Amino acid sequence: MMTAIKNNLVPNNIATKVISAGKNSMQYITIHETGNTAKGADANAHANLQANGNSRQASWHITVDDKQAIRSFLDTSVCWHAGASYPQTSGNPRSIGIEICVNSDGDFTTAVKNAASVTAQLMLLHNIPIGRVVQHNHWSGKNCPENLRSGRKGITWQQFKQFVLDEYAGKTVAAVDKAKEDDDELKFSSPSARALWETMITSKAQREIVIQAAVDAGYSKAWIKDLEDGKIEPGDFAGLMAGTLIKMHKQNK
Repeated sequence: MMTAIKNNLVPNNIATKVISAGKNSMQYITIHETGNTAKGADANAHANLQANGNSRQASWHITVDDKQAIRSFLDTSVCWHAGASYPQTSGNPRSIGIEICVNSDGDFTTAVKNAASVTAQLMLLHNIPIGRVVQHNHWSGKNCPENLRSGRKGITWQQFKQFVLDEYAGKTVAAVDKAKEDDDELKFSSPSARALWETMITSKAQREIVIQAAVDAGYSKAWIKDLEDGKIEPGDFAGLMAGTLIKMHKQNK
């Protein structure tokens, strides 16, 4: 079952103190554990910590616990979570950071499975292969995610990645089946355009949101008609996806 990602975005006046300028290339997904075993140290607590101004010089995109996933920064943000002291090999400008909660009053196994669902969603959205789903350790040598690395809580890193692959496979099949049901009548300009449409815009309702986003962004009527007809090129999706996803999440709240 898909774990929905809620938004609790950090205000700009706080965000600028804990992220770098520029755009994240989103080539990797970096998995962390919070390390905070205190009761109540769940996704909501960590999201609020970021939103209210983290006392540490650190930031990450999404926090996941056994009940929910909360986004604090857009995927395009360059957060400080993966080797800031190693500029040549830092994951900050090229990876999305996910923190898994380890609070003592939470269910770690469920939190890991929720994180796998979120990871699979990001893989589909940004075309990130499983080989680029990495540990925090990959960037800086830190023993993180500690419990997945050791397996001491009953789940190993390899098991987590298998959870991700299972989620990814299920989402891909569901997305393609739904897209074919809705969109067989459309004519696409290329196979890659159809593939992107099928994996990202998986229902007529979502397509309407994308079209409205195009209208809001001031695209020409001719371009919007091509969008409605399924005739746009793959690259044309890029400028719409961030705003569209935000709008979709707001409507799903």
